[in-house]
Amino acid sequence: MLESCPALVLSADFQPLSCFPLSLFTWEDTADAVVRGCHNVVAE
Repeated sequence: MLESCPALVLSADFQPLSCFPLSLFTWEDTADAVVRGCHNVVAE
């Protein structure tokens, strides 16, 4: 179920890192980056 819940990765000015293909993280990579403090959650 969580496999269908990717996270959009944005730069500091809230633009996607890449538009084609769209910059998406898997939920595992997202959770890891947030726990390590590398990324911040801005909206759910």
